[in-house]
Amino acid sequence: MNSLCRNYYKMIISNFKEYDPIVVYYGSNIYNESSSDLDLCLIFEKELSNDIQQELIEKTKEFQKNNHLKIDEEIPFTNKLVYTIDEIEDVFINSPFVENGTYKLDDIVKSKEFLSSSIMKKRLMLNILTTDHKILNDKHKKIKQYERKSWHEILLMLKNVFNTNLSDIDQVLDNMYINPITHYGGEMHLGYKLANPKKKKYLKNKVKRNCKIFLKHIDK
Repeated sequence: MNSLCRNYYKMIISNFKEYDPIVVYYGSNIYNESSSDLDLCLIFEKELSNDIQQELIEKTKEFQKNNHLKIDEEIPFTNKLVYTIDEIEDVFINSPFVENGTYKLDDIVKSKEFLSSSIMKKRLMLNILTTDHKILNDKHKKIKQYERKSWHEILLMLKNVFNTNLSDIDQVLDNMYINPITHYGGEMHLGYKLANPKKKKYLKNKVKRNCKIFLKHIDK
């Protein structure tokens, strides 16, 4: 993890210590590589006031500006920076892939309405927890538990929507990278990208492990 991540963490803990946030980094920064922006989210035990959320957003933007980083607001900060434990747990109670009791997967729509929606926020969290990431200040190991649930949700969706054979690791990976029906991929699909070999290796290893766990579970 590069120095930018560590410095941001110090800034957050210094300014918002009483809220005791869990910090999750993802993207190129965790490989100690340079990046145009800082991919991260903050997870809180309880919901924050609008004023505190806005202060967090402004401090984050200020940090990125001071470090000559791009401020990417395609997905608004209100939808990607701050999560609560209740919001994460709701991902597994009310899946973003289930509508009227049926699994479905829509391609991402780059409209303000969709990128600001609760479905987008849930899908982003599932992507964060199934791609390579680093966790700071998770005293009770809650996020590790949510990682396992995230993999279960992604695999269940792939099985139900695309009839993916979870014994075929290559097919699982193919369907994670590219929608086999619409042929959209990357950020227009589930957010998994082929460009970084370290990310690809991580994802393949995780798919192997979690498919094995999933299949063992449903065989019981």
